[in-house]
Amino acid sequence: MKSVVIQISQTRVVCGFSNQDLPVLIVPSQYLSYKCDESSETDVKVFDKWEMVDRCEEKDAEIYQLYDKNGLPNDWDVMDAQWQYIFSRLGVKFEDYPVCVVLPTELNSARRKRLVEQLLRYGIPMVQLLNEAVCNSLSQGRPSGIVVDIGHTGVKVDVVIDGVLFKQYRKENKIGGAFLNWQICDQYLKLNSNTSTEVWKDAIEWLPNFKNIMVQVSPIELDDNYEVAPHYQHMVSPMDSTKNFLLHKKTVSFTNKQLYTIGELLFKPVINVAGNSDADVEMTDVNNTNNTPATSNETEKNGHREKLVGVVGLIRACIQSVLNGASAMSSTGSAAGPSSAGTGSSNNQGNSNENSNIPSHSYTSEQLQSLLLTNILVTGSTSNIQGLEQRILNDVSVSLNDLTTVRPKILFKQTKLDRNFQSWQSATTLCRLPLRESLHPWESIE
Repeated sequence: MKSVVIQISQTRVVCGFSNQDLPVLIVPSQYLSYKCDESSETDVKVFDKWEMVDRCEEKDAEIYQLYDKNGLPNDWDVMDAQWQYIFSRLGVKFEDYPVCVVLPTELNSARRKRLVEQLLRYGIPMVQLLNEAVCNSLSQGRPSGIVVDIGHTGVKVDVVIDGVLFKQYRKENKIGGAFLNWQICDQYLKLNSNTSTEVWKDAIEWLPNFKNIMVQVSPIELDDNYEVAPHYQHMVSPMDSTKNFLLHKKTVSFTNKQLYTIGELLFKPVINVAGNSDADVEMTDVNNTNNTPATSNETEKNGHREKLVGVVGLIRACIQSVLNGASAMSSTGSAAGPSSAGTGSSNNQGNSNENSNIPSHSYTSEQLQSLLLTNILVTGSTSNIQGLEQRILNDVSVSLNDLTTVRPKILFKQTKLDRNFQSWQSATTLCRLPLRESLHPWESIE
């Protein structure tokens, strides 16, 4: 059965058909709004990426975020207009084919019902909602595993067991591609992007290439590299060698030390919290690579340095949560064990809508260690940074020594193209399954 497959995230909307290997259309998850003339009361909304780039110079042009982290629209009316545009570009009508939608997370029943009703109102005959983490896991042929999504808006670590997402074990932070963009533009290059259009253009034009080509991740903690530096007395230290990047028709130079420091923020993120309550949060300076403690005067002036949990810390916390849940289930001997232990819901009993229908499993702690640690999948737009997978493997192996004897194994798509579209491609396979074998039900008006 041919169907339309649409993947929604906070950065892009990937669209295509289930009988094709690659998507047909990719549009931003943002839209541009501007006034065509001063007398007009309504704004013109633009959804095409390249038309948005051209219209960024329009007076009063602004970029707005359409979808939130759950894949739900911030404005349902604008979503209607965007989907009209998408289907017109695909050359089909709403009534022609069923639609499979891939979302970043599992929705609760109320949100799921609201989205399905909205899509069925368009005239779509059937709708299926899939989860991105499950699609990523199945794209590697693994029904179970840990999915580490290092995306634009942050890092998400999800647990998938037998094709089911265990949302209660999710760990996440906001240290992703956008965080690195801020560091590169604001702290090092000192670029003043004062409008939403400038920030958006930088994020889609040169910053992705800069992060994929220039930014690197050290195979060990960066502090250990600095200890080796004094031994290079009669030669140039590898950390001091430079790389050049062409930006706005000008060549800018970076040392390896600066580029490694940017990549290190994914593993050891640090922010400077201003001392006064009215001030905003400032990111740590990428040029300060010595990690020296601040003096009392600096602390009083700049507030304090707040260390956040990095990629490896999230993976460890996620695995620890899963193992605790399995241990609680084995000790209580009831299906309710992992729900209360895995989510820590004893302090959140009022959240019945969010925690209803929490899935459970029958694996022991030892079985989960072998099942999950040998299937750690790394994905996401920011995961293309050089050396990222090897660093994760090295740090995870050391970090989990006290938890397990299982040797972790990292899985990832080798090519950038496959990594960018692996969840969409997996969804094209899942939505072709017979109705009786589908992991997720198809919804229809009837």
